[in-house]
Amino acid sequence: MTQGPENAPPARPAARPDFLPSQDASPRPAPPPPMNGPPPAPPRASRSRRKAFLVVAGVFAVLAVAVIAVAARDLAGRNGKVGEVRHSAEKPMIRSFPADPCEVVTAATVGRLIPSAETIPSAQPGADPRAGCRWMGRPGRHLTLQMTAYQDDTVASGADTAKRELASHRVLQQKRVTPQNLPGVGHEAFAAYSTSKDGSDESGSVLVMVRTGNTLVDFSFAMSDEKDGRKVATGQARALQDAGTVAREIVQYLASCTTCRG
Repeated sequence: MTQGPENAPPARPAARPDFLPSQDASPRPAPPPPMNGPPPAPPRASRSRRKAFLVVAGVFAVLAVAVIAVAARDLAGRNGKVGEVRHSAEKPMIRSFPADPCEVVTAATVGRLIPSAETIPSAQPGADPRAGCRWMGRPGRHLTLQMTAYQDDTVASGADTAKRELASHRVLQQKRVTPQNLPGVGHEAFAAYSTSKDGSDESGSVLVMVRTGNTLVDFSFAMSDEKDGRKVATGQARALQDAGTVAREIVQYLASCTTCRG
């Protein structure tokens, strides 16, 4: 007996393929999309600090460049080319001083100015040689000499350095006294006379500075005589005259000193 459709057993549901998830399984979260764009911007506070740091660093960089440029321009202006030695144009060019620097002043002049003087030579060799002498006489009379031979270098010539030092000392003396030029002595020279009083005593002294070539000479001497147990200054006119004599002898010695140039 053939069964009709109304008597057929119910059809079984078709089986789901294995590669499909079950209907009752919870859905899996979707993976995050790939990050192809730029990273997220940092917080506003971090950007502000970084901007401030860059501004400060830029200011320091500009200042450093400006300082270097000014220094290089200054060196180039004084020296022509940076790093090139600038040589003294004015002579004599003194390299060293005599073994006995006290002989730069003649014995006759020392005997007249400072009778029975005791001589004390000094020498200080170095990059800029120095030498000097002290003549110690009776109370109120002594002569102290210092000579410096400035050498050429990459900043300035020895003559230029000596010139600058003399100008600086002149300015310092102008705060106390009125320096007087000594014409015809070296390349330039001045003398400053002053008096000092100590109770009933009065003493006069003169400071002299001379530049000849690359050498700066400075000396001072006190000139006072004893009268009735008191020190009396010998006077400005005489002091300046004697100062000129000493200065000319030193300049002449250095100009004729062949061993001082080697």
